[in-house]
Amino acid sequence: MSGQKELEIFQEILARTKEGRLAWEVVSSEDTFVVAIKGKYTLVLKSYRDEDNWGNQRGGPNLIMKDSDDHEILEINESIKLVNPEELKELYQTVRYQALHIGEKVDDLLGDLKSL
Repeated sequence: MSGQKELEIFQEILARTKEGRLAWEVVSSEDTFVVAIKGKYTLVLKSYRDEDNWGNQRGGPNLIMKDSDDHEILEINESIKLVNPEELKELYQTVRYQALHIGEKVDDLLGDLKSL
């Protein structure tokens, strides 16, 4: 693909995430999130692109699209020239905030602190 379709898909994912229309969930590690799309596709978002031989994380956020057979069919990261790396970071931070319910937890903590 030329990058144009990846950009269009990414922009739709970012927009729907900001609108709260995608129900991202945290998976086994706190830096990986997943959401199913109409039972046909799964999006996986990681905070990094890959790992070196020593397990060190490299690269910025990495978005992977899989089909219903769990085949990886698309990967979007900073290597796609049309996708803004800052928007990838924004997507990751928005997904993390929503999936970990950070807003509610911060409000709860604030309430607890005020009641002391």
